[in-house]
Amino acid sequence: MKETMEKFKNNALVNGFKYFLGSAYFPFLSAAVALLCYYTGLDVVLMCYLGITAAAILLLLEDISPVLNVLLYLRVCLSLEKSPLYSDSALAKWGLLIPAIIIAAAAIIILIYRIVRMCKSKSFKLTPVLYGMFAFSAVIMLGGIGAEDYSPQNLMFGAFMFLALVGIFVLVKDNVRCDTKSFEQMSYALVAFSFLLVVELAVNYLTVDGIIVDGKIVRSEIKFGWGPYTSYGVLSVMTLPAILYLAGKLKYGFLLTAYSAAVVAASILCCSRQGIVALAVIYPASLLMLLIKGKNKVVNGCVIGLILVVCAVLCGVYFEQILDFFKRLFANVFEDGQLNGSGRMKLWKQALKNYLRYPIMGIGFYTDTLYEYEKFRFLPYVCHNTILQMMSACGTVGIAAYAVHRVQTVISFFKNITTERVLIVLCASSILITSLLDVHIFGILLTMVYSFFVAVLVKSEKKQDVAIE
Repeated sequence: MKETMEKFKNNALVNGFKYFLGSAYFPFLSAAVALLCYYTGLDVVLMCYLGITAAAILLLLEDISPVLNVLLYLRVCLSLEKSPLYSDSALAKWGLLIPAIIIAAAAIIILIYRIVRMCKSKSFKLTPVLYGMFAFSAVIMLGGIGAEDYSPQNLMFGAFMFLALVGIFVLVKDNVRCDTKSFEQMSYALVAFSFLLVVELAVNYLTVDGIIVDGKIVRSEIKFGWGPYTSYGVLSVMTLPAILYLAGKLKYGFLLTAYSAAVVAASILCCSRQGIVALAVIYPASLLMLLIKGKNKVVNGCVIGLILVVCAVLCGVYFEQILDFFKRLFANVFEDGQLNGSGRMKLWKQALKNYLRYPIMGIGFYTDTLYEYEKFRFLPYVCHNTILQMMSACGTVGIAAYAVHRVQTVISFFKNITTERVLIVLCASSILITSLLDVHIFGILLTMVYSFFVAVLVKSEKKQDVAIE
């Protein structure tokens, strides 16, 4: 069986397919397929495409870094036409459920096969970060045990979070090759993904009449089949470090430097406030990475200077409109001189009350103290802050486990500081920063992307494991 598999993997046709999966073409094909399916409502086709490519990557490639493409597009695979978020039709609610279950089951079987193969070949290596990740996901599963209104649904959510955190980490850590090609492949995946985001937002602005009314942006009308404008912010900011990493690597990378301004504009025009907060940190840090470590510093520096000049001119010409935009965007952060945070302060205070009521193991994720559950909901309502959420749902045990995990990732980064590892940290930080004001780290699909970044960070922490040209 093993010999047959090896012979198949070394077939000329298969080798060509393997080359394609590991090339820069695969991410852009994925973006094209995702866009086509989004605007035609062929969500099942995209799911099949992602399932087939995921299976091919896990079965055929030794370096599975291209799997990042699959993880990214899982997050945006629902079209507006078929989305259960915005449609009450039976097809939207159940039409995609059966193929999704079949594809997910097949992916899990192949994932288990790959992990078993790793263990048999003894290529899997335990690491302290894995123990921390295990503890973090375990307390999510067990949070709320002993609370008066504890919901067994917490175990289901915890199981999915365990797969997202530990499963992806175990799969990726010892199956990625941390060389220049791998990091460039990951970056191409994020750049292609950013193109999809820019196109979808641009089409929204050009085709949805209700977005701009009397010259003002109505952000509630900015929505996608896969989520509202708040989801857009974290995804767009997450792509910026990769765009500027490649800008410092490629011969004509200055074009990507210029393109980064378009992604910044999209991150602002999506009206996601937490995205803008993360943007204020991630974009300057990414530009510094480019100017300090990137090639063609003079050309890239000139492009950055030109971007700043254009921004200054636009601010001068449209100062009142820009000021009004931000005033209205952040209008309900403070109300009557008190911090309201668009209703988040109320949630944060309730989270603290939940913690004080159940300080050991918390109250659990599915609690009516934050929001009322009028019907079954797969993902729990959370309080829009990772730290307070862990305190509320999982108590002292939970916040301690999360703190250990966070400290371990920081220590891992400082063991070997390279441009490539800075790239990974900036991408992961975009998720973490926005999750201090939103729910992204508990969204499972984006949790898998976060776990991927952590796995790459840990894999590359030893200098002998990193082959950077």
